[in-house]
Amino acid sequence: MAASSGDCAGRQYTIASIAPFKRESAAWMDIDCRSPAPKAHQVMSLPLAAAYCILEARIVRSRLPRQRRPPPTLYRPRRIPRNARVLAAALSALPALAAAAVAPLRLDDADNAYPSRGLRIVVPFPPGASTDSIARIIAEPIEQRLGSRLSIENRSGAGGNIGAEAVVRARPDGHTWLIGTAGLLSINALIYPAMRFDPAIALAPITLVARIPYVLVVHPSIPVRSVGALIEFAGRRPWILNYGSAGNGSTIHLAAELFKAMTGTKIVHVPYRGGAPAIGELFGGHLHMMFSSVPLALSYIESKRLRPLAVTGASRALHLSAVPTMQEAGVAGFEFTGWFALLVPGRTPARIVAWLNEELVAVLSAPIVRARLEAIGAEPASSTPVAVHELMRRDTWRWQRVIQSAKIKPDWEDFPQ
Repeated sequence: MAASSGDCAGRQYTIASIAPFKRESAAWMDIDCRSPAPKAHQVMSLPLAAAYCILEARIVRSRLPRQRRPPPTLYRPRRIPRNARVLAAALSALPALAAAAVAPLRLDDADNAYPSRGLRIVVPFPPGASTDSIARIIAEPIEQRLGSRLSIENRSGAGGNIGAEAVVRARPDGHTWLIGTAGLLSINALIYPAMRFDPAIALAPITLVARIPYVLVVHPSIPVRSVGALIEFAGRRPWILNYGSAGNGSTIHLAAELFKAMTGTKIVHVPYRGGAPAIGELFGGHLHMMFSSVPLALSYIESKRLRPLAVTGASRALHLSAVPTMQEAGVAGFEFTGWFALLVPGRTPARIVAWLNEELVAVLSAPIVRARLEAIGAEPASSTPVAVHELMRRDTWRWQRVIQSAKIKPDWEDFPQ
């Protein structure tokens, strides 16, 4: 490095050389520092020498004449605000987003492949219940239609809330489904005050699966063969007869409470963890009566182990044509049916929901599926997702008065923790 000199704090100094010595030794630097009292050569370390070099460069640069800035141009472009730039970028992307939204789901597209793994239906009630039976009937045809394995998982408790919450928390990619009932989707929000999710928001309907009427059945030991005779028999024995249900707030429970309110009977409620355990207790003689779904009670009725008195639909059931409706039996205005629907987590992409609706409606319209559903007493059905939402809203409004008048509370031992 050529020697250079400068004035620093009144001292004249010269950088003589930067001379590293042997490889095994440290780098050194010789500096001649001329001051009023000159000193001998000082030996300094390399970092300090580098600092001197930087200082010298800055001093030399400061003594150079300053260059004048170029004159301003006649035209200065206006700076576009950041919000305007973001808005412009968003507007330019709208055509692409719209095209992606309406684009059909391509199963051969690697980015949009669906289903990419096995499917799962969560049944929020125990095995043997009507919900479980319907899920197992439609599982095989769905597997064949979609070409993907479909498993069934029973997660019962809290009126179906435990299984439904498992689906709400699942990944919203369309691989986890819920088969829900009218009670779970329309009534539980009125029963459980601290419910962690709103079914109308946290779940996205795909389609209806089936509708089912309910039937009032009694144990053969009860000496009644009509609804009128049951009302008279219970009237003479207040709070002696009991009835089972699938849990507090279930459709079976509300049907019995509606019957009590319309007929003035006084009977005791015994809740169970699902309709299957309840009807098993009724068959075993531990209960006197209950409202049961037709698919659940049909085998017991055909084998004469339970006695049907009336069905709850507007017309007679397909497999119980000899059993009158509640209105024909003398209870005017008593009419309701249950229903089942398939749903996915609420944040599932809309095009997956639309594609599933199209495929599942085709499955449910197949003659073999309809025949299997009718064989257990269910009425095959299908719909759009919007129709399921409307059905949920209408049933919620309908049962709200029954719940408030009967002061129905949840099973606190089953309440989700």
